[in-house]
Amino acid sequence: MDDVNKKNTTTIILALTTSMFFSPCLEIEAYFFVASKLGWEGIIAVSVIYTFITIAGMLLLVWLGMKGVKKIKSHVLEHHEKTITGILLVLLGMAGFFIR
Repeated sequence: MDDVNKKNTTTIILALTTSMFFSPCLEIEAYFFVASKLGWEGIIAVSVIYTFITIAGMLLLVWLGMKGVKKIKSHVLEHHEKTITGILLVLLGMAGFFIR
């Protein structure tokens, strides 16, 4: 292997490792490995597509969640929010004390 190919291989491996480290999903690494055969264009294409799909999915889930939250009658929760929060904090503190 000549010096240029060795540097390109090292650069691609470093880029893939960095991309996989910051990726929230380990399954995406297979796509990055396949895209590495196409060089930087393939890696960038996978990154851009994955970013847009992730953002679109997050926005869709937030929109669906907000739509569902509006259907919940939250008067009881609003009226007793401090009591509920206090009880949960005490329970979490006790769990943290007894569970190591």
